[in-house]
Amino acid sequence: MRSFLKKYGGGILLLLLAVLFLSLPAGYENEAFAKGAFLTAFVSSIAWTILAFYLMRDYRVMKVLFFTVIFILFALETAVYLRFGSRVDANIITLLMQTDWAETREFIAAYLLNWKTLCTFLCIIGVYCLLIHVIKKIHIKCLIQSKLYRALSLPVLIIGLALPYLSIPTTMGKNPIVGICDAIQFVRNSHDDVDQFVSMIDKIEIYSDSCKHQSPTIVLVIGESFNKHRSSLYGYALPTNPLLSKEKNLVLFTQAKTPVCYTSGAMRYIFSLKSCDLGGADSAQYVLFPAVFRKASFKVAYFDNQYTRSRGGEADYGCSYFFSPKYINDHCFDLRNETLEEFDGDFISTYKSQFLKNGASLNLIHLKGQHFQAMRRYPLDFAYFTVGDIQRNDLDDSEKQRMVEYDNATRYNDYVMRMILDEFRNDDAVVIYFSDHGENIFDGKGHRYGRNIGELSDEESAYNVRQIPFMIWCSDTFIHHRPEMYHAIRQASELPVCIDDVAYLLFDLGYIDFNYHQPERSLVNSQYHPHQTAME
Repeated sequence: MRSFLKKYGGGILLLLLAVLFLSLPAGYENEAFAKGAFLTAFVSSIAWTILAFYLMRDYRVMKVLFFTVIFILFALETAVYLRFGSRVDANIITLLMQTDWAETREFIAAYLLNWKTLCTFLCIIGVYCLLIHVIKKIHIKCLIQSKLYRALSLPVLIIGLALPYLSIPTTMGKNPIVGICDAIQFVRNSHDDVDQFVSMIDKIEIYSDSCKHQSPTIVLVIGESFNKHRSSLYGYALPTNPLLSKEKNLVLFTQAKTPVCYTSGAMRYIFSLKSCDLGGADSAQYVLFPAVFRKASFKVAYFDNQYTRSRGGEADYGCSYFFSPKYINDHCFDLRNETLEEFDGDFISTYKSQFLKNGASLNLIHLKGQHFQAMRRYPLDFAYFTVGDIQRNDLDDSEKQRMVEYDNATRYNDYVMRMILDEFRNDDAVVIYFSDHGENIFDGKGHRYGRNIGELSDEESAYNVRQIPFMIWCSDTFIHHRPEMYHAIRQASELPVCIDDVAYLLFDLGYIDFNYHQPERSLVNSQYHPHQTAME
């Protein structure tokens, strides 16, 4: 053992040190997948280090350069995390791009020119000098020429370099080099998208002047992570939707689907005219439907309990980043929320007084719903179901508990939806509800909980994640004034529909005709033709 350590110990130490520098920043992720992301980054970083060792062999300059780069990136990621609670992501990159020299001087004066920061900086320099001094003395040639190292290198390289792209297609789980490069590329692409969104706003032309006087109050509620098969509305055994089940004017749609299994992608399909069956060349995909309503003289309000522009401004790359720029925000909305609440019910209570109800108005509401972790989505007094309610012999108690928490979150979501309906019950109003995607809740052969990001083709995900609840509620006044529209809604309840066509449904409900309208994509239009994704 002593001879082994003498021969290979130094090289192994350098390898582990490099792996830690490259993988530890993944632990700074503030997402629910952070632990899995760190494991992904650790395996990936081993592959990166093996590759770097082969390239630099035993050249002193190459070793110093490699460890200098990864040490600086590690220190930068750590400093950003400690100060801002984030990795060097798209938000940070954008802030740097938008910062001028005057703001830079102010930042340096406020955060760097103090004894605590200067002492910390001196300590970092000292650690770096010590690190380089040790690195220069350690040889790695023996390690990379050993039979065991050579035998393990190729499979580790293949697995490690591919793993981040196979598991989580974001900067999560990636080392600082790849993460920062991806963040820069994302910002570049997003700015290109934003430019397209801005240009298309100016190209919208409204054809009908009478739509404002005919329209009811329209409410679109976007849920989160709702598995429709765990809803008693759709046949689930436990009473997870006792309140909505009593709504006589509620129309359930049985064949609704989402093209994606993550919120940011779903929001792009929902809010723009992007079709999941078209390529990227169609300019209509950059038309934002709230901007169409504003141009048609509607009042538009957006209430989002997951994201608020006031927190990050134009640098915020939340699930609706394309609404952040001031020009787009001003041309899409009259009103937006400035705060968030822990529970959706409290959020609705806070903002219900600001709901628009005077006809020719559109209310957009985005809930937390049953988003991971379900136990955090409802107050304790809504813990209605218990482990004893789950009659499944194939599950242990911890799995049953997670299932119970999800069912309780679904029942709480039912309560929240009743709160929303009550706000519009006496108005001329129509409320559309659907979830951005579903969720696996131990219901399939694979015994999965949650989602595999980017994967919807397998049988279990197609059933639990792609299929979503979709429903339309109409007030008595709406039905009285528009019996033909209510009839069309009921007639369409068994038609295939995908969430990327929802905007066209809203246009018909608002009696809006404009230059990018496609009536064949509206559920309630006689020309409706489901596209391929909806029928898969």
